[in-house]
Amino acid sequence: MARGECPAAGSASKDGVLILARKRGERILIGGDIVVTLLRIVGNRVKVGITAPSEVVILRDELVV
Repeated sequence: MARGECPAAGSASKDGVLILARKRGERILIGGDIVVTLLRIVGNRVKVGITAPSEVVILRDELVV
């Protein structure tokens, strides 16, 4: 299997959003250099860690005007 191929990568919703189920400690890889890690889940809050190159801008949606 080539890098980036995954037999069970997730499912797409009708609006084209990739939907993934993850457990605490599991990661999501984006491209070759971005890693999203689920750090903690408490109630309806999720703590996420993101590792990315310094030139990648990461913003919370509510801060984008």
